[in-house]
Amino acid sequence: MGEITIELSHERGHVADSMSSEERPDSRVDVIRVHVKLSGNLDDEQAGRLRIIAGRCPIHRMLEATPDIIDEFEVVPG
Repeated sequence: MGEITIELSHERGHVADSMSSEERPDSRVDVIRVHVKLSGNLDDEQAGRLRIIAGRCPIHRMLEATPDIIDEFEVVPG
């Protein structure tokens, strides 16, 4: 049996080589780096299939789609 280790990191950096960087040189972009480590007896086809499946993760797809965020704030008297 193999093992899967996933490490995530987040950084915020300047936008490079994009139209928005000319308009707003202080523009920044979020970068989420995902490192997946598979150990075990996997051939190239199996590893490739797991890479495809990981890209179809609902959270991964939502983050790629730049979701609309609707904040709702309510104060209820106590």
